[in-house]
Amino acid sequence: SIEFRVNSFDKVINVKAMNDDGEQILEELDLKGMEIEKAIEAALDEMVEQKFLDDADDKANVMISVQHKNEEKQEEMTVYLNGEVNVYVKNAGIEAEVEVEGIGAERVALAAELEITPGKLNLIEKLWASMPEDDQDDENYEAWIEEMATD
Repeated sequence: SIEFRVNSFDKVINVKAMNDDGEQILEELDLKGMEIEKAIEAALDEMVEQKFLDDADDKANVMISVQHKNEEKQEEMTVYLNGEVNVYVKNAGIEAEVEVEGIGAERVALAAELEITPGKLNLIEKLWASMPEDDQDDENYEAWIEEMATD
C-alpha cells in the first residue's frame, strides 16, 4: 500500500509506504514533484516489474482512494484515475479489478487511526458487509475492524 499526497496542481508532494510491500515498491522510485497520474503509472510499472501485478494472476486488484477538500475536484480525479488505471492494466495484459473511489475526511481519519490506507479500510468494510447478517455483531464492529486491520 502506498499513500500519495498531492498539491492543488496535482503534483506529488509526499509519498508514504503503508506496509512492507509499499516500501519494496517505493525503494527504487523518486515520485516527489511528479504529476499524480505519472507517479501512479511509475508505481504501477514497478508493481509489474516486481510481480505484485502479473498477467498470470487472475485475482489482481488495484484500489485507489481519492480525498480532496473540493468534492467536484475529487469526483473529477476519481473518474480520471479510474480511466487511466483501467487503460494501463488492459494495455499491460493484466486482468485486474480496478476500483477508484472518493472518500471523505472522516474515513481518512479512521484509516489513519488504524494505521492502514483508506483503500484497505474500504476492503475491510466490504468484507463486513458481505458477511451473513447473523455474523455481524454491531456492538463489536469497531473491534472487528481493528482486528482485521492488523492482519
